[in-house]
Amino acid sequence: MSIAWPDWAGFLSSLVTVSCLAAILIYLWKLLMPRKVHDRLGAISLGLAFVSAGGALWGGLLWGETPAWALFVWPMLGMFWLLESEFGTRILGLVASLAGFGGQLAFPWRATVPTGQEVWATLTASGAILAGSFLIFALGTWALAVLYRFSSTLNSRKTARFFVMNQPIVAELAYRLNGWALPFATFAAATAAFGLAARQVPVSACIAMILAGACSGTYAMRARGQGQDGALQPVWLLLGGVLLFWGYWSLGLLAPMKGA
Repeated sequence: MSIAWPDWAGFLSSLVTVSCLAAILIYLWKLLMPRKVHDRLGAISLGLAFVSAGGALWGGLLWGETPAWALFVWPMLGMFWLLESEFGTRILGLVASLAGFGGQLAFPWRATVPTGQEVWATLTASGAILAGSFLIFALGTWALAVLYRFSSTLNSRKTARFFVMNQPIVAELAYRLNGWALPFATFAAATAAFGLAARQVPVSACIAMILAGACSGTYAMRARGQGQDGALQPVWLLLGGVLLFWGYWSLGLLAPMKGA
C-alpha cells in the first residue's frame, strides 16, 4: 500500500514540531546551566527541523500541494544558520525554534498555498508567508534583548563565555531580518493589488499586505535613521506581523484546505 503525499507531509510536520520543541527545551536548559554540549544538541534539533521542513516544501512543490507551514519555517531556519554562522550568538537558536514552533501552531499542517488558475492569489500568499517568516524572526530577537537585560546568566562573568550577546547585536539581527522581509512584503502588496483587480484576492488581504509592507518599510527607515536606538523599537515589527496574520486569515491560510 503506497503512502500518499499528505501522509508524508503530516509526518514531516510532526517531526519539525518535535524538533523545535526539543530545541526550545535545550536552549532553556542552557540558560539555567550553560554548557557547550547544549550548542551541539540544539544544532542537531534545528538541523533536523530544517531538513524536514525542506523536504515538505520541495516535496509539496513537486506534488502541487505546498504546505503553508513549510514555506514559513524552512526559509526562517535557513536564515538562522546564516546569521548564527556570522554572529555566533549561541542563543539565537532559541528564537528560531520558538518562531518555527509558532509557525507550526499558526498554519494547520493541511493548509496549503493556493494553486491552480488563481495566479495572483498564489503569488500574494507566497510573498506574504516569506515576509512573515523573516518579520516574525526579527520580532523574536527581542526575546534576546529582554534576556540580556534581565537574565543574570547572560551577564555573569562565569557564564558569559557560553553566549555572544549584546544590544548592538540584537539591533543588527533585527535590522537584517527585516531587510529580508521588506522585499517580500512589497512583492505581496503589489501582487495583492493586481489580485484584487482580478478578483482573486479579497479586499481585506490587499489592505493587510499594503499596510504590512508599510510597517516593514517604516521600521527600516527608523532603524537606519536612528541607529541602534531606533532599531530597538519593535512596535513596527509587531504591527507588521499582526497585519500579515490578518492577511493569512483573509487568504484562508490559517485553515485546512477544503476537502481535507
